[in-house]
Amino acid sequence: MHKFKLSDVIDAIEKNGLPKKVGGYYDIDHSGKPIAACAMGQAAINLKVNPFSLASRTCVFRSSIGSDISYPFDARVFKLNDTTNLSFKEIADVLRAEYKDHLDKEFVIRK
Repeated sequence: MHKFKLSDVIDAIEKNGLPKKVGGYYDIDHSGKPIAACAMGQAAINLKVNPFSLASRTCVFRSSIGSDISYPFDARVFKLNDTTNLSFKEIADVLRAEYKDHLDKEFVIRK
């Protein structure tokens, strides 16, 4: 069992600096080494968890953007990754601001 805070996930997005991938969690080379990742994929690699599990456990955290838009955390990560030219650090900065009320909230991912 792995216990994380939402802030751990955001920190893991900007760690390592793999090239940014759009449209999937990550690409690997012939030896199985990651060579590119989306923001959620990079977080999963750094936290040593399955990216599908990470996305499904973080979808419960919701933030309001503006007055009438609410995004689950995982959907916001995918949207920022796939529809903007933001770097992983910039994505992490946006997420820290938009999910500031959830940063210390914990969740568990089973092995």
